[in-house]
Amino acid sequence: MVRNIIAKKRKTGNTDAGFPTTDWKLFSNHVKIYTIVNFVSSQTFGNQIKNHLIHLRIIIRERSRQIRMEIFDIIDENGNPTGKIVERSIAHAEGIPHRTAHIWIIRRRNEKTEILLQKRSRNKDSFPGKFDTSSAGHIQAGDEPMESALRELKEELGIHAESADLQFAGKFPISFAREFHGKIFRDEEIAFVYIYDHPVEIDHLTLQKEEVEEVQWFDLEETYQQCSQHRDKFCVPLGGLQLVRQFIKSNGNTIKE
Repeated sequence: MVRNIIAKKRKTGNTDAGFPTTDWKLFSNHVKIYTIVNFVSSQTFGNQIKNHLIHLRIIIRERSRQIRMEIFDIIDENGNPTGKIVERSIAHAEGIPHRTAHIWIIRRRNEKTEILLQKRSRNKDSFPGKFDTSSAGHIQAGDEPMESALRELKEELGIHAESADLQFAGKFPISFAREFHGKIFRDEEIAFVYIYDHPVEIDHLTLQKEEVEEVQWFDLEETYQQCSQHRDKFCVPLGGLQLVRQFIKSNGNTIKE
């Protein structure tokens, strides 16, 4: 099947050739073949197939975005893709592990560290109306954590950052099952955490209203204490806050005012 699609793409010059929007079995098939290619003994043959599959992966990823279907890499316990994929609704219905990118916007004020938190839209499928990480989102299949972090900053807050603007703080697991909007939401993920400490003025941000209702600055330590005791106002993951605190401890003198 993959060979026929490659031939058709070459003949027509149409990168969408052979990719009906409902045929997501192709995505799974190409991932399986990509895994098999790693064991192909002929280096030349293997590289040719790999190049085709990489190109097909890009096409499928773009197609999924066009029809607003989110496809995730299924990961192992260390956050590494296993070569299998899953659609978002299935991942959260069955609790299938995947990756997310979390960006924490921080600043120093009066010798204290403040964090910018976003209030989640009332329409979110989990924790609607609660304050959460500055910016966060799922890492789509085939994407890297850094590019996902940069994309989320731009889409949710209108911040145009570059990779040099983000500092990797570590990763942590998130695992829970709760009922939202009348159905169970299961989350099994590993979050890749980045710190952004460039100046941010709330009035200059462009919020993605479908995702973010508003943003506010909060004292880091006060927020950590509140999140440790109760969750009425916040849904901030404690693992993320702990990584931010560790980052501050190691890099406190370099954080911008």
